[in-house]
Amino acid sequence: MQKQIVAVGNSEVAVKEFRGQRVVTFKDIDTVHERPEGTARKRFNDNKKRFIDGEDYFKISASEFRTHFNPAYSKQATEDITLITEQGYLMVTKSLTDDLSWKVQRQLVTSYFKKEAAPQKQKDTKRPPLSSVNMMVKNIREAYKDAKIEPIYIAAEMQHIYKDSGYSLTAPLLTDKETMPKLYDCTEMAKELGIYSSKDKPHNQAVSVIIKKLHISDSEIVTTAFSRNGHEDVTVQYKPSVMEDVRLWLAENNYPNKIPYTDSKGNPKTCTVVYKEVP
Repeated sequence: MQKQIVAVGNSEVAVKEFRGQRVVTFKDIDTVHERPEGTARKRFNDNKKRFIDGEDYFKISASEFRTHFNPAYSKQATEDITLITEQGYLMVTKSLTDDLSWKVQRQLVTSYFKKEAAPQKQKDTKRPPLSSVNMMVKNIREAYKDAKIEPIYIAAEMQHIYKDSGYSLTAPLLTDKETMPKLYDCTEMAKELGIYSSKDKPHNQAVSVIIKKLHISDSEIVTTAFSRNGHEDVTVQYKPSVMEDVRLWLAENNYPNKIPYTDSKGNPKTCTVVYKEVP
């Protein structure tokens, strides 16, 4: 019996299949989410009435577990084992909203659960079930709302998740260049305004210092979600009006080559700036 391994987050999960679908154990969930042992089991037990036996989980005896699964991880089983399905996993981890959990949740759905348990079948089983994608979208959307990300960017990320999971959408992605409003981070502003460091790099720190000197309204600051190499995170960007305010500040202050500021420890610092002509 060959032991298949799938890399998830900073850990690995031994592939387990039961009744034609992939499953995980509470220990698997705690391991990939880097939570103390017993965390997933407690979340499951606290909400047991919401889980459906045979759909969200399977309860099997220790002997059945040892019989059906690779001895490398099953031989030590002495008590009944709960096997969690894809949908059950998403329910167990619903309240986990840290960066690692977003990354792990997506990897498990797209790289672990979506694999075909029976390759000989020709029907379309490559993409995860729509119910699982809906659950993942719901969980991530709630986390993004808690992070106060603007609705338009939440919608864009949600649509990307559906597309990446193999479900076509009739509506255009909101992140298409034609529909997404132009935003700037500090590095992009530095390039646009010709603000560079003595090492000939766009001086994003100088732009950040200037922005802190301005009275920028919350409506001009946009916290956006991004996905890079499977990692989910948020970044702060600014609307074009902020760049114009920075441009005006530079003009009013005669394009200073030294911009003073105070660091997080209260120490006085200075940004040294070199201005370049922008094409």
